[in-house]
Amino acid sequence: MKTIPSRHVVDALIKLGCAEAQIFPRDQSVALLDEKGVGLFGKRFGSWLWRANVGNSGDESFDCDDFAGAAAFFARLDHATWHGNVDAGVAFGEVWYVDSDTGPHAVNFSAHSENDQIKIKLWEPQVQWNENGTRQVSMREVPLSRVSLWLFCSF
Repeated sequence: MKTIPSRHVVDALIKLGCAEAQIFPRDQSVALLDEKGVGLFGKRFGSWLWRANVGNSGDESFDCDDFAGAAAFFARLDHATWHGNVDAGVAFGEVWYVDSDTGPHAVNFSAHSENDQIKIKLWEPQVQWNENGTRQVSMREVPLSRVSLWLFCSF
């Protein structure tokens, strides 16, 4: 897993329109994720939520900001557990923004490297309930074009 200075992620978020005063990195350096890593993380995140009995009711008491915050927290735990790299954080965090169609929303973001450039992708934890009463959590990509105003970014 490639590690980069957090400043590179901050700069990528600024290029997308997020004001620097609204970006809060927790670590000096972060490990980049790829899409496969985000997918695997989503599965482990779903198992963790299920075991903790969090968000299992299917109602709105555990909504977008709760899922985004929990996913960002779990990403830090998951990164240390699976990669053992506690010297660097992980380039996966929480974003609050104004959706161009539906208004205020919270999701997650990941930073990855593409052609030696840092690219940002937005991810929304999705809960699907199965017929047998179990559920599956996946990470669905959210188009960056949905963001009309960046409110808060933390990683």
